Amino acid sequence: AEEKMPIHLQQFEALSLDAIEHISSRRIELMAQDALHMFTAVRVGHTAPKVASRPEHLLRWEHVRFMPLGITSLDDCTEIFLHIQSTKTLKKITNDSWWTAFGKLTDPSLQHLCPVKWFILHFKENYLKSALAKPSDPIFKTKAGKPLNRTAYTKELRQRLQRAVKEQLDQPNFNVAAFSGISWRKASLSQLVGYVADSRAANFAGHKSIETT
Repeated sequence: AEEKMPIHLQQFEALSLDAIEHISSRRIELMAQDALHMFTAVRVGHTAPKVASRPEHLLRWEHVRFMPLGITSLDDCTEIFLHIQSTKTLKKITNDSWWTAFGKLTDPSLQHLCPVKWFILHFKENYLKSALAKPSDPIFKTKAGKPLNRTAYTKELRQRLQRAVKEQLDQPNFNVAAFSGISWRKASLSQLVGYVADSRAANFAGHKSIETT
């Protein structure tokens, strides 16, 4: 299989601008998922498992904490914490749950990229407005409202990325097949390398060494 490439910041921005241009509840949900992966390096198996019928690793609304604690309005949220039930998504659940988080971007010129903004929009649009929504529901679903599987996610990501790059960027030789869910993790982890010790970057990624990160 072809090695997958990291999604670059300009491509992430192209997806964001494309979502804003074609705004809908579905596009908001997909951008919230994109931003979560871009800013946390959470494995795609936590939002789009290979087998949707085995959802034990899925992130659910009950795993979300809007911070700081005690806020009375989502407009006051500055960070979002996620309680993840496992580190590896291919194994059975073990007692290795952990927390990760992402924060609000304060630069006014970067609000279209803000992960907190997109996540709260998704929460308002696709959870609070739904009479059937439950805390145990997966945070991200298919268009039909069913658990999202990897194949469906990858197909939709590539369709959006192809269109966004074509409309927003001048990349005539863009090969969309070189991108999949792991492209987000590669992009996020690559930002760590060079800023922290190799051992810490590898540990954060759950890898034995920086060479496999």
